[in-house]
Amino acid sequence: MLISRKTMETIELIDESYFMYIEDLDYCYRAKKAGIKMAVLHKSKIWHKTFSVDDLENKREKNVQYFSFAVYWATKNRIKFISNNFSGFPKVLLLFFFLVSKLFTIFKYLLKNRKDISIAQIKGLRDGLKECILK
Repeated sequence: MLISRKTMETIELIDESYFMYIEDLDYCYRAKKAGIKMAVLHKSKIWHKTFSVDDLENKREKNVQYFSFAVYWATKNRIKFISNNFSGFPKVLLLFFFLVSKLFTIFKYLLKNRKDISIAQIKGLRDGLKECILK
């Protein structure tokens, strides 16, 4: 992401409380709400320094424990994003659909014999909802 100084002055910096994952989505959402125009360069290419999600899902990478770590934070922070940016019925609806989709994903990984990923998702849901409720 390339962010202008004017944008940073308008909507401040990226919310560091996300720790990792979804912070870019939150920032872009806040920018859009503030009327700041964004662009996507469809022909741009990004090389990830470490490994792909597909490698981790299929245990082709030595660091598979990282995938559970990433799943936990992505799950927790999606709940945080919904909680921070929506209210009322839209918030309840989005949380409901996210929870239902996560239940299917948890069962999918249990069927794939990836209990570690299912546990990471359950912990992410638990911690995200706890944070959402205590907010």
